[in-house]
Amino acid sequence: MVQLLPQQLTISEFIEHYGDNDCYELIDGELIEMEPTGPHEQVAAFIGRKLNVAIDNNNEDFLIPYRCLVKVLYQIRFT
Repeated sequence: MVQLLPQQLTISEFIEHYGDNDCYELIDGELIEMEPTGPHEQVAAFIGRKLNVAIDNNNEDFLIPYRCLVKVLYQIRFT
C-alpha cells in the first residue's frame, strides 16, 4: 500500500485559500482542520486569563489576539 504525504502549503497559499476561514491552521506547511471543543475553549480561556493577569501585573504593553492571522514582520515595543 502506498501512502501519500500531505501537500505542503506556503503561507501565501494558505492566506489565499483559507485566510478568512478560522477552521484551519497552517502548522509546518501542513493544513490542519481545527475543531474547537468545550475543553479546548476552556483551556484557551484559562491560559488567556492567566496571561492577562501576568501582563497587567508586570505593566507590559502586550495583548492577546484570540482570533486572527498573524504574520510577524518585526517586533514593535509600545512605550
